[in-house]
Amino acid sequence: MPRFVLCVRLKAGLLGVGFEQEVQLFAWGRDEGPGGAKGQDLRLADDDPLVVELRCRIEGDGGTVESLRLGGERCDEAFLRRWLTAKGRDVEVATAAIRAHAEWRAKYVPCGRITEEEIAGELAAKKVYLQGCDDKGRPLVIFLGSKHTMAERNVEETQRLICYTMDNAGLMSDNSEGGDGKVYCLFDLTGLNLENLDAQGFSAIFDVLEKHYPER
Repeated sequence: MPRFVLCVRLKAGLLGVGFEQEVQLFAWGRDEGPGGAKGQDLRLADDDPLVVELRCRIEGDGGTVESLRLGGERCDEAFLRRWLTAKGRDVEVATAAIRAHAEWRAKYVPCGRITEEEIAGELAAKKVYLQGCDDKGRPLVIFLGSKHTMAERNVEETQRLICYTMDNAGLMSDNSEGGDGKVYCLFDLTGLNLENLDAQGFSAIFDVLEKHYPER
C-alpha cells in the first residue's frame, strides 16, 4: 500500500497579522526510502529465486498473464516483486493473490484503463490531484477530504477514481528517473465537516488499495 499522510492547514490571526501553517497529524504505510523494500528498487530485475518461481507459476497457468494484459497491466519483474514482498515472500500466497487480482482486473478494467467518462462526477468534484513528484522521485497524490461528501458521492465511482489515479501515478513512478516504483499520498483534512466523514467511502478506498495496489 502507498504511504499516506494526514494533514490540516491551520489559519489564524494575531494583532492584525494573519499566518498559515500546515500540520501533519500522522502518517501510515511504509516508507523504505529511495531503495524500496530492504534497500532494493522494486523495478529492477535480478535472479531472486522466489521471483523466478513466482513467474513460473503465474506464466504456467495459461490465463493469469492474459487477464493482466486485458486489464492493462504487465507481469514484469517489478510487478512480481511487489506482490511477493507484500505477501511476506510466500510464493504460494502471492500466486493466489495475483490470480485473484488478475481476474478482478480483467472484469473491472476490461478496456485496459479506467476512462474519464466512467468517473466524470468524481473528476468534477476536484477532490484528487496528481502533483508531480516528491524529492525521492515518487508521484505525489493529494486527496482533498473537504471535497468528498456523502450526499454527492457514488461509492463505485469513488473506487474507480482511486484506480484511475493509482494507475496513472504508478505509470509515472515506474517511468520516473530515480524513483523506486512507489507513490506518496497525502490526505488533506483542511475544512473537513461531518458531511465529509464517509466511513463507507473511505473503507472502499482502502479496500481497493490494500487488495490491488501492494507495495505502491
